[in-house]
Amino acid sequence: MGRDMPADLSFLTKDELLGLVAEQGNVIVQLQQRVAALEAQRKGRHEGGGGMPGNKPGSARSQERKEGRSPRPQGFARPRSTPTEHVDHAVAVCPDCGTALQGGWVQRTREVLEVPLTPARVVEHRFIARICPRCNKRRVAPAVFAAGVVRKQRLGSGVLSLIASLRTTGRLPLATIQWLLATVYGVPLSEGGIVGALHTVAQQGTPAVMAIRDRIRASPVVHADETGWREDGKNGYVWTFSTPQERYFMRGNRSKGMVDEVLGPDCQGVLVSDFYAAYDHYAGLHQRCWGNYSVFGCYTSPQTTFGVQIR
Repeated sequence: MGRDMPADLSFLTKDELLGLVAEQGNVIVQLQQRVAALEAQRKGRHEGGGGMPGNKPGSARSQERKEGRSPRPQGFARPRSTPTEHVDHAVAVCPDCGTALQGGWVQRTREVLEVPLTPARVVEHRFIARICPRCNKRRVAPAVFAAGVVRKQRLGSGVLSLIASLRTTGRLPLATIQWLLATVYGVPLSEGGIVGALHTVAQQGTPAVMAIRDRIRASPVVHADETGWREDGKNGYVWTFSTPQERYFMRGNRSKGMVDEVLGPDCQGVLVSDFYAAYDHYAGLHQRCWGNYSVFGCYTSPQTTFGVQIR
């Protein structure tokens, strides 16, 4: 595109230098034209979907779809937990030159969830006897326990709550609960001990459960429903009576007596239920569930209430 540049320009005359400058100017113009031609060629490939591998833009249709997408009200990425401890990984010595490295910043993080297999705490309450030097009598502290200790019970409230949750919510067999307590927490209990713990929870929780039932009875609106519930190999039904603040569950048969047993004779609130006949004898106001109205078109008269299925 041009002659080579002399190694030493000090030996050139003025006319030779001017000629060299003019020649370089021509080279620059040619290069600018070449760059413009290449850019035009690249632009044409870009619009036609071609281009270099790995540098291909998306189609106009995908761009329009992406730009027109409405933002989501919330993200669905897995949320990070609050770390309870940190483990730092840093290079102490440069692997190339061996220079000691210090300071630095967090380049990336990785979260690892771990459940500690901690054995149960065995707390021995010792009652110290002391002799009064004046009256020469032995004094022993009374059995006043902190919260979480049940009187005349070896198991603490945490163990009792765990056993009750595994049995009722988890619906685990007694043998599985026995294995879990022994393997994970180092608490050896017999199946009879587990049954006794469940009876203790039921006895201790009875006042709180009865208080929930009484508040539901006094509520202006009560929602009720029932469903099948198999327990200990026997079929049955679990009933739920609830308000926005309370939930009361009871297992039994599917007769109307279950409604009377839970609500009692003095309940005056509006009972919200489905069309099951066990609720029909309720003496107070009755509201059918709106979900059932979407299945049945209901027509009422002073004498009767009946439905015509529309779905």
